[in-house]
Amino acid sequence: MVEKGLTTATKLLARLQRALSAGADQALKAVLRLAEEEGRTLYLVGGGVRDLVLGCDQVDIDLVGEGS
Repeated sequence: MVEKGLTTATKLLARLQRALSAGADQALKAVLRLAEEEGRTLYLVGGGVRDLVLGCDQVDIDLVGEGS
């Protein structure tokens, strides 16, 4: 079951990378780097998750951060 989940996550990540414009990809990487430097966890939430699961060409990026 875990292997299937990892495979699904890998496929969704590949879809996300294809759906992002170059500018959005750079912005997301900058946010992820900053979160990592700060020791924060970020989650992709909302319609973007639905869009990825449905295989949509465009993805709306909504992130929620964990931390104080």
